[in-house]
Amino acid sequence: RASMAAKISLSRSYKTFSLPDSYASITSKTFALMSAMRVGKILPFSDGSFMDHFVFKNDEAYCEDVSLASLATQVGTPVYVYSSATLAQHCEALKAAFSSYPTDFCYAVKASSNLSILRSVFQHGMGADVVSRGELERALLAGAPPRGIVFSGVGKQENEIRRALEVGIMSFNVESLF
Repeated sequence: RASMAAKISLSRSYKTFSLPDSYASITSKTFALMSAMRVGKILPFSDGSFMDHFVFKNDEAYCEDVSLASLATQVGTPVYVYSSATLAQHCEALKAAFSSYPTDFCYAVKASSNLSILRSVFQHGMGADVVSRGELERALLAGAPPRGIVFSGVGKQENEIRRALEVGIMSFNVESLF
């Protein structure tokens, strides 16, 4: 459905659902929340945050307003499901936490190269942290502003450096001179 596609990003890769918790795969905090939700309670994580766009309704898991069981039936499994609303909430919370400080936020493209996720992160004002020309091109394709890209990592090749300079990245993170 069109409304479903606008709300969630899909990537058919693995046999488990991956729920965003600091933009990573399922974690113990996620399992704790899912367990609390299953018994009808939504409890905050130890840091006080919530992942409230993943809920149980009548003992069925939902991402935003989409039934995960129905989604699995429709697209098959394995499937990864990410909540755009949760991702946006986390981006905004991060920016708010540092609003009193001059801060550039750069999402590590190696954490997830899914174009839908990258687009969402960049649309919420995040830059990109890349470690290769491939990641640089992926970030640009997803809409990262070149002046918001940091090129990290050791062993940068001359062609990678030239390309990064051509597009006008923000900076290189030089980790070693040798």
